[in-house]
Order: sequence, then C-alpha cells, then structure tokens
Amino acid sequence: MIVTHALSQAAFDALAAGQGDAAVIRHLHSAQISRRKLQLRLLLDSSGSAVLAGAYALLADATRNNRDLERTVLSQPHFGPWLSASLRRLKGLRLLKGGHNGDGIRDVEKHKLGDPWHGYFVGLAASAGIQAGLDFKIEASSREGSVMLPMLGKLLTTDARIVISHRDGRTTLGHTVLPRDPAKDAPGWQGLRAHSCTSGGLTLRVWLDDVDPFRGNAVHPTASRLMRSQVREWRKLLDAAWPLLVRYHRGYAEAIAEGLRALVPLHTVHRTLGANVTNRDAFGSVAMTTPASAEALAVGLVHEFQHGKLYALNDIVKLHEHGDDEYYYTPWRDDPRPLGAALQGAYAFLGVTNFWRVQRRVNRSAKAVHAEAEFARWRDRVRVTTRALMGSPSFTPSGRQLISGMWAAQEEWSGEQVSTTAAELARAASEDHWMGWRLRNRRPDQLAIEDLCRCWLAGKDCPKGAVSAEVIGTKEVLLASSARLELSRLRTLNPSRFFALCGRPDRLSRVLPEASAGDLALVCGKFEQASRHYRSQILDGHGGINPWIGLALAGLRGNAPESALSAAPELCLALHRRLCDSGHCPDPIAIGDWLAPMSVAAPDRS
Repeated sequence: MIVTHALSQAAFDALAAGQGDAAVIRHLHSAQISRRKLQLRLLLDSSGSAVLAGAYALLADATRNNRDLERTVLSQPHFGPWLSASLRRLKGLRLLKGGHNGDGIRDVEKHKLGDPWHGYFVGLAASAGIQAGLDFKIEASSREGSVMLPMLGKLLTTDARIVISHRDGRTTLGHTVLPRDPAKDAPGWQGLRAHSCTSGGLTLRVWLDDVDPFRGNAVHPTASRLMRSQVREWRKLLDAAWPLLVRYHRGYAEAIAEGLRALVPLHTVHRTLGANVTNRDAFGSVAMTTPASAEALAVGLVHEFQHGKLYALNDIVKLHEHGDDEYYYTPWRDDPRPLGAALQGAYAFLGVTNFWRVQRRVNRSAKAVHAEAEFARWRDRVRVTTRALMGSPSFTPSGRQLISGMWAAQEEWSGEQVSTTAAELARAASEDHWMGWRLRNRRPDQLAIEDLCRCWLAGKDCPKGAVSAEVIGTKEVLLASSARLELSRLRTLNPSRFFALCGRPDRLSRVLPEASAGDLALVCGKFEQASRHYRSQILDGHGGINPWIGLALAGLRGNAPESALSAAPELCLALHRRLCDSGHCPDPIAIGDWLAPMSVAAPDRS
C-alpha cells in the first residue's frame, strides 16, 4: 500500500502565514525522505550499476535495525542534490543514446555516471556502516582527488580507487586511518566540523560544511576549506545569533532547530554585499557569505529557511502550473522573475519582514531606526509583489490558498505605525531599486525610439504621448545590491563615520569600493553635486547603468523641474544610447528635459 504525505489544514495555514512549528517541519522532513527513497529506487533501477547496488546493500544493512540512523542518513542535506543530479545525468545519457545532442554531437561519455560519480553514494553507505558499527569492506572511486564520506568528512587522495574498511571500531580509507573524532583533521583527511549552541532550552546543531562536493549552487561559489580563524568567527556568530532568535523569534528558532542540518560558507567578495542561497534539493542546508553581524546571520537563517520550507511544501502540494510566462518585479532581485521564483522570494521576505517587525522593538537607538526602516521597506515591497502574484491564473487551489494566507499575514501588519525617519529611509531604498530595475529590464519600443531620434536630430520638439515597453527576461543572475543603500545604512547606524566620510570623499574607495562620488553626494543630500558627478560619468562613458539610476534619483529627491529622467528613465537611456550609436552623445539632463512630454506604458505586472 502506497502512503502519500498530506498536511493538515492547520499545518498548511501555518505555513501560508510564513510560520510552521517543529511538528510541521518534521512532517516536511519525512516527505523529503520519502522523495529521496523514490529517487534512489529509480536511480538503482535505471542505472543497472553493480557499484550502486553494493553500496545500497551496505546502507540497508546499516539502517535495517536503526530507523533513527536511516532518517539521519537519508536526510543528509547534500545527498538530495547528488540524487537529483544523478537522475538528470541518466536522463541526458538516455537522450544521447537515442540521437544527437543539441549541438549535433554524440557525447555519451560526458553524461555517463561512472564510478567516480558513484563514489559519493559509496561514501554515504560507508558512513552509515561506520556509525552502525558494522564490519565491512567496500571500494570507492575518487572524484577530483577526493572521496566524500557524508556526515564525517573528506579523504584527499591521488589514488583512483581506495578501499574503505571498518573492523573492530577502526576505519581505514586506503592508507589513511580515520581519526577517532572524524571532525578533526589528519594527514589526508578533512573533517566535517560540527557546531552546537543552546539557549532557552533550545539547541541548534549544524555542520559547518566546507567539504561536501554537492554543497554548491548555481549562483555563488562556495568557500574553500576554512582556516581555523574563520571557523572561530562562524562559531562566534552562531553563538551570538542563536540566543537572539530563541528569545525574540522563538517560532522561527524552533523550526530552524528542527530542520537545519548544514550551514555552507560561500566565497565572500566584499563583506558589505553579502549573499544567501538555498538549493531546492538540499532541504536542511543554508548557504551564505560570512555575515557582518549576529543580527545579519539571524535574519539570513530566517530568510533561507523560509525558502527551504516552501520548496518542501511544493513537493507535497502542487502550488502552480508552469504555463505562466509572465515576468514579475521583485524588489530583492535586479532581474525579472518567473512566477515560481517570484513566489519563493515573496515567501522568504515575508519572514524577513516579520523579523524586522520584532527587531524594531528589540533594538535601541540607531539600530532601532534601521530595523524599523527595514520593516517599513519590506512590508511595502512584499505587498507589491504579492498583489501582482495574486493576479496570476496559474495557481492551483492550494497555491491560491497559500497566497491568500501570505496576504492575510501582511494585512495584519499594514496598520502598524512607523516613524517619519524610517518611512523616508524605506521609501528611498524602494525608489533606488525600482529605478534600477526599470533601467535594466524595460525595453521601450525600438520603432518609437527611432522616431524620437529623428526628431531630436532634426531639432524638433518632443511629441507628447506614451511609448510602450516590454520586460525582457534574462538568464543572468542579478542579485539586488546598491552602494547607495550601503551608504544610507552607514548614515543611519554610524552617522559620525558617515559625515566624516562626506568631509573626506577621497577615503570612499577604502570604505565602499563600489560607491562613486555621486553616490556619496546623493546620500549626503547634495543633490546638485550628485547630478554633476553622475552626468560626468555618463558623458565619459563610465559606470554603466548606476549613474543613470543616481541621476534619476538626484532629480527626484532634489525636486528638480519636470524631467523624464525620473518619470521615464528607461526611455531616456534608450534614446541616449541610440543617439550615441549615431555619433551624437548628448547631455543626459538635456535628454530628460526634452523627453518630458513623453511617458512609458509598461506591462501591468511590472
């Protein structure tokens, strides 16, 4: 008899509101284990691999009389990405065997699983056998110079194949003896480090995973092996963030304690521009760059675990069809997002909004203003995206129920008052992102641009009317970031340092290399000075889109005379580029003034 997973109405309602207690997370976890069992069965039956069959037999022996061990092994977060990747590779192999690939070239070997790929599952089975105390011997192939034993660590080796042997409590990996404490490093061995912290009777236990080859994602590079000082920094941050979550965000903390298993450090390019990401197949794993503070880590955990919950829910209940080809505006990304991705972001930022909603009452002084501004910003922006999503016909009844629950949670917060300062900061951040998104993603009608170009070159007045524009999707990942926003945060949280910087703009590159002199002048409130800087950047051909965003914002905030730079920035940019292509690069401010009679008719959902 096949048993399917189903959520109670109460559990679904809790998830729809962005919540979900430990019992709900256990249910999601159980569903993920069932999904992995089905994937594993399909992989074993489809591959016909004797290596996989032998590893499965060892795994079955290890877990036969220990259901807790079975749950531990099968819920190992990065086993999920390996399973999904293995099935995709097998599917590609079958397609290639039937004919040519997309380039017209037969390339079966490229997609073949092979023993090195199988080595991950062999290592997982060996880890289970070691923890079960079985005596066994099994051979594993190395992949890229290593053999991973999930839950334990990674062997570094130059051998193509090694024998993993466990007898009388002693484990050998080829010529290497596994340390009694596998979390510790030894010659040729990198231990999987674990960390636990307890507060208020609630314990978080996670692996600080910098070794698993399937811990990665398609968006950000993972960090290489952490130095001891970096490990200490992560432990210190976790020890500070966990009490904050437990004391002030208990519901989220209980869910995270139940479901989070691995924290994956990402490569940090610049600490102020951090990033978090969750792999949809790796339930229980969160990846992030080193956060700037314990509070940043806490909100990052809430944010990413929201993604994990929604991915797991969607594996139980179908939320939407795949026919919606619309792109949506999402204030946390600089690129247009399809329906599923926009829903994911809105759900994650529902948790972020609630986090700052509480923190604004917890924090003091400048940090309270910052938290209140973040609450005001995301409360408004998530509503914008959620409202747009509600118009999609592609949601299933369950999906519409989810969206309704998300909207109801936001409605409860809509009447909460925020200070004038926080509201102004939130509005400035929203304007900044919206302006940049329009410039990056809206494309005015090319025929209309050609007509406007001819009018300009002929010295005629700009006609009055509206130019249609479409939103252009992109495969490029554009995570929202703004040097102006970082400067605004500095002004709020450390005003003395900020105004010292305003007096010494030559030091800007040391504090925030991404920022320009125009950015600093804009956040200082020197709008005319900012306009001059941005105008010069554009005329010099430097800075890409950023000076256009800044120029539009400087005019908007400085109450400049009516100009299309703020009202129709994408139109100004398109016309300016067309004129430059024809050998005439005019003053962007003059373009904005000339285009004042024109507007942009954009798609409803952007």
